[in-house]
Amino acid sequence: MFVAPWRLSWYIWQRRTLLIEIRCGYAMDAKEVEKFMSLADVWWDMESPIKYLHSMNKLRIPFMLNCLKSIGFLKKDDENASVPLKNVNILDVGCGCGIMSEPLSRLGANVTGVDGVPEMIQCAKDHAALDKDLKELKYFTEPIQTFAAKNKEKFDIVVASELLEHVTDKAGVVKASVQCLKPEGSIFITTESKSLLSKWITIDWLEFIGAIPKGGHELEMYITPKETQKLLEENNCTVKSVRGTFYNPYAGKWYFSPFITWYIMHAVKNKSTE
Repeated sequence: MFVAPWRLSWYIWQRRTLLIEIRCGYAMDAKEVEKFMSLADVWWDMESPIKYLHSMNKLRIPFMLNCLKSIGFLKKDDENASVPLKNVNILDVGCGCGIMSEPLSRLGANVTGVDGVPEMIQCAKDHAALDKDLKELKYFTEPIQTFAAKNKEKFDIVVASELLEHVTDKAGVVKASVQCLKPEGSIFITTESKSLLSKWITIDWLEFIGAIPKGGHELEMYITPKETQKLLEENNCTVKSVRGTFYNPYAGKWYFSPFITWYIMHAVKNKSTE
């Protein structure tokens, strides 16, 4: 039986994408997985285009601490301590090679990182092994949906940073992430907003000049703050804060911005009404 070449290519692509979705657990496009696998060797190279994620820690982690202070979770005495997150259980969803997991662990938190790409988790484990102070840091190669089924309401804080723009099943990822969160716990999300401004800045400018990985972003995969808030509210969360953020590649720094290209969102899981 004759099969048109374009149909055969479509079939192969569909099969390949399905296998990757099964492997990764949160329906990542095949191109997204290949992209992250190709970057595993430079994830901790501060001179690579990945350095923008390292720089983001200087904005997103203080934002987290301030939000936790504003809701009374972080006490005054803890705020200025060297380990303000001591004994706080944090889940880093889509942790990659551990760029955010490690500094959170150094602040005293009990951090668990989960990612569906084995190469990324191995990279995270290898790097954490270089620092004896990170021996309590845990990593799992597992779909977040599977992980959530075994770890419901076990974490004080859940982080999903720079993840939603790379997954197709955004609703499933948010739902599973919230399932892992204790009632009155906090979830923090950072991602790109779906707008022409975001495309111009992230793809047409930052990717073009090599400040962030080329081919790393697609406007169709972005999600607006309103859409993200809706997903959180559908999962019994109340959004407390949303801030636009902006990356200056020449200074290598992140800033809060009134223009929402990237954004960081904080929400709190409501107490169960059941």
